Amino acid sequence: MTDIPDALGDGVTGAGSAAGPGGIPIVLTAFAGLARPDPKDYHTLAEGNFTFSVADLSDLQKLSMALESAERAGIGLIIDVPAWPDENLSQAITRLIWHNAIGGYLVGSVGDDLQAIIRRCEAIRQSDTNPAHLLHLLVPQCRPSQTSQARLNEIGRCLVETPVDCIWLTEPARAGEQLVEWLIELDLISEHCRQARKNFWSVVASVANVPSAQSAGLMRLGAFASLAYGARGIIQPTSELACQQARELRMAIRSLGWVFTDSTTLSVGYIGKDLPRGLKTYRPSLPFTGLGEPKAWAAVAQMAVRNQRLLAVVNTQSDKSVHLEVNWQAQIPMSVVRKDGLTSLVRANAMTTTLIPGDILMLAWSETF
Repeated sequence: MTDIPDALGDGVTGAGSAAGPGGIPIVLTAFAGLARPDPKDYHTLAEGNFTFSVADLSDLQKLSMALESAERAGIGLIIDVPAWPDENLSQAITRLIWHNAIGGYLVGSVGDDLQAIIRRCEAIRQSDTNPAHLLHLLVPQCRPSQTSQARLNEIGRCLVETPVDCIWLTEPARAGEQLVEWLIELDLISEHCRQARKNFWSVVASVANVPSAQSAGLMRLGAFASLAYGARGIIQPTSELACQQARELRMAIRSLGWVFTDSTTLSVGYIGKDLPRGLKTYRPSLPFTGLGEPKAWAAVAQMAVRNQRLLAVVNTQSDKSVHLEVNWQAQIPMSVVRKDGLTSLVRANAMTTTLIPGDILMLAWSETF
């Protein structure tokens, strides 16, 4: 049995790869410099491993200057359009469409009038038919008076009845019982998106009022669990721009872009003793014969990407490590996907490793076996 702890350490191994077209988008949700398009603002974002930021459409001249600055820095801007009058929206987009830094449009929030969302989407598509410029919709945090089922129904309606391409889940992973609720909702929303053939991006942020180590674990958990469930983008608030742990996480996500960008999540289940109600149990399937019986619980996703299959195991505990004993059929060449995006062949048909809170183990093999 091979022990491979170094490939899954707390830090990021290797220099990582540059984010290019097709990589996992990493979005800054607000930035003070947007009103004053200073090229240094956008270079700071690029150096911090962000690939997109959000800008509003309130002033076309300033927005045009911001797009030029963003292009020079190598990042894209997602344009927030709800404040712009619908009757002038198509003309406004026409005046901006030549900018290469346009990265998509934020057209409203779940809970807005559906017809208004549809009108905005149609107005944008009159001038911008580029399918890479996605139409995004925010999913606000759950209202105190709103039940989980009502929230899911509202999200489902928007996915089915509007032409949006992607929804943004703005509720970050939380500690305690709220974490279980977050995982269950992530499972249900990701299934809604798969059925509607839409994408979702997920907010990943530090958590206040918990120890810093636990907050870091929740940030990793939020990112890797979302990506394992099929998220195609990660969103972070401005407070994470200078955070070293958040920066390292962004670097790892960019390096692992080849795994998550084009992958299809086939199934997600959970292992561990005393699983909370609502979390589906993972049943090992070939080529795997077992993952051990960890005391802490973890999410297990089976994924397909091009001609490879992947098994992703995410420690879904914010304050506990999880010990894994992974076994597979002897004739299957198996590789560990490292945090720098490279793979290392495992010269055995078993391995053990310990995942710190929120961390991920990824194993890859050819689907021809």
